[in-house]
Amino acid sequence: MTIYGYVRVSSTDQNEDRQIATMREAWVTKKNIFIDKQSGKDLMGTFIADLVLQILSFVAQSERENIRKRQAEGIAAAKAKGVRFGRPEKGTPDNFGEIVKEWEQKRLIFSEVLKKCGMSDAVGQNTIIGKNVTFGSNVVIQNNCIIEDYVTLGDNVYIDNNCLIRNDVSIGDDSTIGANCILGEYQMDFFQNRGYHKHILTIGRNAIIRSGCILYSGTRIGEYFQAGHQVTIRENAIIGNNVSAGTFTDIQGHCRIGNYVRMHSSVHVGMSTVIDDCCWIYPFVVFTNDPTPPSDTEIGVHLHSFAIVATNSIVLPGINIQSDSLIGAGTIVNRDVEKYQVVVGNHGKVKGDIRNIKNRETGETYYPWRYHFERNMPWKNYGFDDWYATLDDDMKVMLFGKTF
Repeated sequence: MTIYGYVRVSSTDQNEDRQIATMREAWVTKKNIFIDKQSGKDLMGTFIADLVLQILSFVAQSERENIRKRQAEGIAAAKAKGVRFGRPEKGTPDNFGEIVKEWEQKRLIFSEVLKKCGMSDAVGQNTIIGKNVTFGSNVVIQNNCIIEDYVTLGDNVYIDNNCLIRNDVSIGDDSTIGANCILGEYQMDFFQNRGYHKHILTIGRNAIIRSGCILYSGTRIGEYFQAGHQVTIRENAIIGNNVSAGTFTDIQGHCRIGNYVRMHSSVHVGMSTVIDDCCWIYPFVVFTNDPTPPSDTEIGVHLHSFAIVATNSIVLPGINIQSDSLIGAGTIVNRDVEKYQVVVGNHGKVKGDIRNIKNRETGETYYPWRYHFERNMPWKNYGFDDWYATLDDDMKVMLFGKTF
């Protein structure tokens, strides 16, 4: 199936780079991206409309509204658009009248009535909806949630109990947000003057974000993202499609993570780390970034495509780990690792070539792993070589930093 992309920019601005980068992350080839220039007249009209809207919004904000009235109006507007608060609606059973009669005669307690009706006594309540919130269809919001201003919720989004969705968060279609999550957490500029600073958090469609996660504002996350429990992702990170971060993983700010990256539990990704596509990072791995702690110097690690870092390894600041290399469990990596190298031990000694490692059961060469493993990978059912042959050279470099 061929995928096409459409980019629209101002002819006076000519800044289509970010949109094109987003298209390439979605694997739209360069020849299938079409660019449209918006006229200056249209741009000025849009500017004036936005300016008027901002003035009106400021005037409206100056009037302190009663919190209960605001809550009621927000919920009413959401319901008018088909949003369901609480659990999905269930019909009454055929014998509902008999059940009610038994309850009235005190032969059933209320919890038994709910059980016979297939209902729970936990219903959506105490949810506050801010202004200019955009709802898709079939959105479900559970108890005690706060949805702040200018939030966008796609179709079939489910938000569990006690979630805080701050200003300017966008959640894609078919995404699930577990209980007790904070999305769009404040950056440091808020704490300096407690003023509003617009930093958009974007989460692509089909995300699964489990309970207790905190995702900061200014971060952009692609499609099919999965987070375990209590994952933290700091500000201004860029994360590609089909990425997973295990429970207690900590991704610091200004990191760049490619597509199909697998991070297991309790991984620490230091600020400014770069992780290319299709890398595997196992539990308790630490990527550092300060060569002379404590200091203001920050040099992130760069992990290249198809590299593997095993459990309990520590990678020192500024280290480059090249494609198809393997870092053994418990290794301290203190020097650059070349392509295909196997590195192990406290001093990061080179132990050989990854292509010489055999499958213990079959005796066959196992690496590079992409020729023997395809679960949840883009080449599933095709094989890596056949899938790779469909990509143009620009796409190959964009995905993997080079052609293989």
